[in-house]
Amino acid sequence: MLTITQIENSLQSPYAIKDPVIKLGSPIKKGIRSKLVKYTGGFAVVFPFRVNGEQWSFRCWTADLGNVERRLTTLSQGLNKLQIPYFTPFSYESEGIEVDGRLYPTTRMKWIEGTPINEYLCENKNNPELLYKLADDFMQMCKILHKNKIAHGDLQHGNILINPLGEIRLIDYDSVYIPDLKDSNDVVKGLPDYQHPARKENRYANEKLDYFSELVIYITIMAIAENASLVRKYQLKDSEKMLFSADDYKDFENSKIYLDLQQLSKKIKYLLSILKDYLSKTSILDLEAFDVLYARMLATLTLSKTKIRKEKECAQLKWEVISADRIVLFANGKELQECDKQGFLDVNPGSDTEYCLKIYDGNLDKPEERKATLLVRPEAIVEFFADKDYTLPGVPLKLSWNVKYASSIVFDGKEKKPNDSVKIIEGIEQETEFTISVTDEFETKEHHVKVRMLPIPFVQTLLVPTPEIEDSVNVIAQMPIQFKDTQLISLETPTINHVDIVKVAQQLPQITTIPIMETPQIEISKSIIEKIEDKLNGYLSQVQNVLSDTLQKFKILINSQNK
Repeated sequence: MLTITQIENSLQSPYAIKDPVIKLGSPIKKGIRSKLVKYTGGFAVVFPFRVNGEQWSFRCWTADLGNVERRLTTLSQGLNKLQIPYFTPFSYESEGIEVDGRLYPTTRMKWIEGTPINEYLCENKNNPELLYKLADDFMQMCKILHKNKIAHGDLQHGNILINPLGEIRLIDYDSVYIPDLKDSNDVVKGLPDYQHPARKENRYANEKLDYFSELVIYITIMAIAENASLVRKYQLKDSEKMLFSADDYKDFENSKIYLDLQQLSKKIKYLLSILKDYLSKTSILDLEAFDVLYARMLATLTLSKTKIRKEKECAQLKWEVISADRIVLFANGKELQECDKQGFLDVNPGSDTEYCLKIYDGNLDKPEERKATLLVRPEAIVEFFADKDYTLPGVPLKLSWNVKYASSIVFDGKEKKPNDSVKIIEGIEQETEFTISVTDEFETKEHHVKVRMLPIPFVQTLLVPTPEIEDSVNVIAQMPIQFKDTQLISLETPTINHVDIVKVAQQLPQITTIPIMETPQIEISKSIIEKIEDKLNGYLSQVQNVLSDTLQKFKILINSQNK
């Protein structure tokens, strides 16, 4: 193991530098004593060099990381081939520097100008728009790394720089994993404040090394964008961590940072729920990329109703997607339309339909899907009727019904069949409303039928004036009811309804007695008496005919109404 002092002493002599590019330049110094500028971290130290007007970084190791030559050669070739913008191409030299008579490996790459991400957050804490853009850029970087199955392995504030253009750049590649390094040992475990507690037990490097630290960093960016006071409260400036510490992970839900962030937006709460789920895992191999989980939470497809009445109702389909290259809506596997990230559609299919929103993202191997099923059911059709609308006391009734698409039919507290009837032999004594209760896919609804009573006419006194008696023995009577050619002309012909029948009954002649005024006692011949009797008999016969005709017409009215 080398010390930083040993390496610094070697750099004082140009002959100790064996890297073919770096030896053409000179290390950058500062201060009165011209001390070498250096950046330490992990298992290496980086010295900036100026070569032909360009600045380079010269990296030397202070510890043996195993098969460094194979690893760094493979990594250099792999990253140069992939050309991922977040990494800077570098060259590995197996004999880059001589220290105390021995040759040691080094790497060189173009110097990256930039501000460590924690400092960048502090400087721009009051510019939420800029921080939200940084959060989007950071998530995009994570997606690209995941798509290529790459992990940095030591993702933390010191290894993430923001260049003058606001672009993210990664440095320190000692722990970077690419698929060509499968089965290599996981040597560099990263800073504990950024790592899952199970990381220290992880044996082999893999594409999931960054999942936990990515989420910790992303939450920090989003939280500060929402609440700048967190920078001061958690002393982010000059700190070797962000908002979270390794101690927080021991009892996360009771930690101070968890309770503070729970007061922020729903998005932050979603992210905290993912972090809480991460901490419940006993191996980092059980983790799923946070961007996938987050997109799953923030991509929604909902229906205003899960069940509608066939041909009578519609439902509203709504969707919202945070990030996607293309969004397509399907119905029962058939494409309906391409969609914007947010929208709605009124739907009224004729049968059960499964709607599927497919979210295409170039960083995902297959589209994300959101599904919602709409059930379409017919509403109950009910016919409920009586065999007569009007009746008389004691007259039998028959109630019938014909019901379709019902799950339950109840009459008088008893379950009934869809097509059935009930006979009421004893009839009813007054106007009555009958009820049938029908349950379908949507609700229980009552249906009613009303049977009314016919009015019974009350026949009152028929007043007949005293006949005038003259020598001619003519009897004159003023008839309250008159017929002409068998037609009733003293009353209007009633319409067939309950109110008119009552009116007709009230207009009937009053019949009980025929009071005759007392007449003077005179002596008349027998022939005159006989003539009077004949006249009275004729008059009575005429009254009987009137009453008979009136009753007959009532029977016709009643029969017509029942029909």
